[in-house]
Amino acid sequence: MLKEANYLEYQKQLTENKVVRYFWQFWSNYSFVFFFLAAIVMSTDHQMQPYSRPVMVLAILAFLLARGIAVTLINIFYERRRPYQDFHFTPITSKFFSWHTSYPNSFPSRHTTAYFAVATVVCLFFPALGAFLVAVSLLAGAGRVILGFHWPSDIIAGAILGTLIGYLTVAIGYSILFT
Repeated sequence: MLKEANYLEYQKQLTENKVVRYFWQFWSNYSFVFFFLAAIVMSTDHQMQPYSRPVMVLAILAFLLARGIAVTLINIFYERRRPYQDFHFTPITSKFFSWHTSYPNSFPSRHTTAYFAVATVVCLFFPALGAFLVAVSLLAGAGRVILGFHWPSDIIAGAILGTLIGYLTVAIGYSILFT
């Protein structure tokens, strides 16, 4: 587990180096752009088109189940403070995402859970594109830790939960919705 000194050192580097700050802020808050690009690729690639509609519907369903239901339920029953709450620093936020909050809802990472759920759905149909989205999800998770929004265990749990939700969404949802 990372200690206070690690998080404070990350914050010092983020304050002193704009390139490092913008790099991790992008991956933490704006990596969803790559998921939209993946949707465009699926919609326009002739080989992917026959499956693009089911994949997009299942990906949206997995996203909603992961982010809106699973993580919300866990947060109701399990409260965990964020690193910036424990170590009393103000994290670097964005104008649209990742606001500073006093509510203890760190576990699991909502971003990571949702990203892995969608990446898993895509991976089951289009392995190369899905692997790319898994890499994006890992970078997003690392950014969440470096910016002080999550503990590494929040990211690991989010990745496992998101992968499980993505897999179950395809295993159950495909047969119900598309056969």
